[in-house]
This record gives sequence, C-alpha cells and structure tokens, in this order.
Amino acid sequence: MSLISTFDPTKKVLGRWAHFVYTPAGVAPTPVNLRGRLCNMTADLKTLLSKSPDDAEGVLRADDEFPLEADESFTLADIEEFETVVAALGGLTKMAKGGTGILYIRQPGDATGKIRLASSSFKCSMKKPTGAVKLAGEDFAKTSVEIVNLSGAEITFTSAATLPV
Repeated sequence: MSLISTFDPTKKVLGRWAHFVYTPAGVAPTPVNLRGRLCNMTADLKTLLSKSPDDAEGVLRADDEFPLEADESFTLADIEEFETVVAALGGLTKMAKGGTGILYIRQPGDATGKIRLASSSFKCSMKKPTGAVKLAGEDFAKTSVEIVNLSGAEITFTSAATLPV
C-alpha cells in the first residue's frame, strides 16, 4: 500500500464568481445572466434500508440500501444585479419556472472568461430565498436566488470550458 499523496491541485475547484444563465420558457426567450460571489449546492439522496433478522438473536439488522429520491438545488448569493433578479422573477415574492439553466464556476484570477466547471443544461425553477435582500450599508444592493433542478435527472458537470456570456 502506497502512502504517497494523490492530491492533484488541478482537480481543486476554487470559485471567484459563479454565473447562472437562466433561459425562460417561451418563443425566442432572452437569457438572464446572474453573477454571484457565493454558490452553495445541496445534493440530497434519500435511501431506504432493507433489514433482515440476524441468525443468533433475530434482531433486525441492515443488509442493503436502496436509493429512493434525490434533490439538487443551488443558492447563488451576493448577486449585485438586483434589478435583473426582480425583473426575471416578476417581483421579489414571485417564482420563475419552466425555463432552463446552466451554472458556470469561474477560474480564480482569470479575466478572459475561462471557467473551472460548467453544469449541463437543466430544467429548473428560480426564486428568492426568504430574507435574501441586502439594501443597507455602503455597498451595492444584493440579493440571492435559489435554483431547483426540475429535470428529473442528475446535473452533470464538465471542466475546462469558456464562459459564453
């Protein structure tokens, strides 16, 4: 058994900005480009344990596990394009759904549009999380959006692409 580290710095994902491109449903839609400083992804897998009695005492013990459902969502935070979010959603308490989205994670320190990761295009909904608006202080107005995967399939990611926006 080798104790040599297999750490590969080229596989490390460090984001500077996350870009999300939402294309609304409809004829000739105009894509909405959002840029946030923070992107948190939640990927939940719910499973069911199969249990059988053990030989000695008849106590039920897990002997297999089966996937039941999976949910994926993103929260894109610190978006400075506040007016763009309000327009895309139709208001701060509204939801956009039926469109598709692609998430791009930028390469740190790169100003030429190179990205580290790009998601597959996926059907999604987009809404503002509760309380996710910052209007005070000596900074830009900022907000967040929550994006939920509604495609019925897992979102996949590829690396070494170019940001199209």
